[in-house]
Amino acid sequence: MVKKKMNDKKPFYKKWWVIAIVAFIVIGVIFSPTEEEKAAEVKAEKVPVVAETKTPPVLTEKEKAESEIEKIITDKIDSTTNMKKTRIVEAISNDLGNDTRTISITLNASENLTNKMTRRMMWMESAKILDPLSKIEGVENILIEWMFPLSDQYGNTEDGRIMMFSFPKEVYSKMNWENFDVEKIPNVVNEYFEHPALSK
Repeated sequence: MVKKKMNDKKPFYKKWWVIAIVAFIVIGVIFSPTEEEKAAEVKAEKVPVVAETKTPPVLTEKEKAESEIEKIITDKIDSTTNMKKTRIVEAISNDLGNDTRTISITLNASENLTNKMTRRMMWMESAKILDPLSKIEGVENILIEWMFPLSDQYGNTEDGRIMMFSFPKEVYSKMNWENFDVEKIPNVVNEYFEHPALSK
């Protein structure tokens, strides 16, 4: 007599797909954010992000004066030379007391077709900045020094002083810049110096 096989079906809760579903539910519950975490996330989203604002540095009176001088120079002549050098080497305001001061400026010169044309360009650019600089309150004297690449007898080249002069108040108070001939700068300023190379 043949015996029937016993029904070997497992209960449904032991089947693999039931176990998998339960596992997914348990994992979802474990890793889902709590109510407190959800509330914190919503609060964080509502808080506006404020960009950091840098406080500008507080300038001293000397720094303000020198900044004003530099602005005049860069407004009136290019901030760089035609040889791609920074125009302003140095701009100094020296306080003399009693609300008076002197201005000392060192500038890089641009190159022109000839040495004489380079010299005239320095005169013209000097006139462009001397007019507004002389109108700064309390200025008693303006010293301008021009720098330019100079070669020695051995062929070495380095920047050197090519022109310098002093422009005191008693001189600039008489100036009429609209009609002034820049060729006369050497005659009206004090302590005029130019390198011999400019005359060649």
